[in-house]
Amino acid sequence: MPQKKRPYVPKIKGCYECSQRRIHCDRTHPSCKKCEIKGISCSGFGVSWRFRNSFSVGTKGVKNDSLLTENWRHATPKNCTTKSSPVNNQQDTRASMGDSRLNESSTFISTLSPQPGLSSTISPRETFLLEYFSQHIAPEMVIIDDQNNGWRHMVLPLAHSNAIVMNSVLAASAFHLSARSGSGLHDATNLYAKAIRELQRRSVIDQYDLETQHNVILAILVLLVALMVNGSSDFPIVFQMLQSAISAIGGDSILSEGELAKFLLRQIYKMRVYGAPFISQDVGTCTLLFEGQQGFDCLEYYRHLYPNYFDSIERIANLRQQAHDIYLYRASLGDGGPPSTHLVENFKATLELMPEGSLGEHSLIWACFIAASESHTPEHQSFFDEYLKRQFSRSGFVNILRALDLLKKIRSNATNENWTKLLPEPQVFIM
Repeated sequence: MPQKKRPYVPKIKGCYECSQRRIHCDRTHPSCKKCEIKGISCSGFGVSWRFRNSFSVGTKGVKNDSLLTENWRHATPKNCTTKSSPVNNQQDTRASMGDSRLNESSTFISTLSPQPGLSSTISPRETFLLEYFSQHIAPEMVIIDDQNNGWRHMVLPLAHSNAIVMNSVLAASAFHLSARSGSGLHDATNLYAKAIRELQRRSVIDQYDLETQHNVILAILVLLVALMVNGSSDFPIVFQMLQSAISAIGGDSILSEGELAKFLLRQIYKMRVYGAPFISQDVGTCTLLFEGQQGFDCLEYYRHLYPNYFDSIERIANLRQQAHDIYLYRASLGDGGPPSTHLVENFKATLELMPEGSLGEHSLIWACFIAASESHTPEHQSFFDEYLKRQFSRSGFVNILRALDLLKKIRSNATNENWTKLLPEPQVFIM
């Protein structure tokens, strides 16, 4: 007679510090007595966010290291039946373009009205990095860069008054600056580590007020931008941290009231949809199938805000939808499935309707990367490679170089493995 399966008994978890010491936690609130006796700062009993001891730039990273203790199942369906909520020359080009484009952006930072808080203690170095974010990073995160750019007019005033947002912004700027100049990486890494420590101190996010919760989520979003800037392999960690934080505060619905909350929700939707294929093929497929339309919320916002640019925004939406279709087509096939050259040709023909440098062209990096991954002819491959190189020359975001490296691997794949399975391997966010 087969042995009866033992019923599942959920494990009662104590604090992170006791788990590391491998002792039974007494779970005394707000901090356990076993930590107090040893003089250890107790992190409590909320979501535990763990990271690598050091931050790697452009390295492959450890496959199974440093994941959050809260499992991905918190925010991702287990199956699809349930809906859940040549650089040196390019550096010279980037250095010369920074002061000439987006003249308006240099004035926005000087007209900010920071809230009381950190503003009186901001150093000249920090002021420089805030302005750098305004001029070189914020414009890349929107289709139309003007006074409505939330990455400037919402993020930067909050950075003046909130340390956790400030450190995330400073880290993003420092990484971009170090990639351009070839120096200052140590400073950028320290700023990133400081931002992570601030997040860890707020790991029990559901015990904070709504304003603090918003600031924590905003800081995580800015860190995701920082990982795009330097092409780091920490993307799965920070992406999962975002998902766990949203789950801990009760889901997306809490971000429905107020201008900042709506801005956060648009960015969450966008990064969730476009980040999912770089987590796993299953997550990418389910997210695009059931939450894919959420990724268009930003475009819907632009449609209402800029009716004069309706045709351009519609074309961008069309290209993104085509990229969705290409990914889902390839993911639905086994290894060695037939190429969808006609889908890639249609995408290329639509993109060619947008002149080089036209409105929103830079916002199609994710879509063009997906189309490039499906490209089989030398003409198509060269077309998309040139597009990505052009965008790297514009933005200097190192994740684009990682995208080009990944495309080389996909094209040299001797086993003809489905490329949607290969996207998560570098652990980089390409958007």
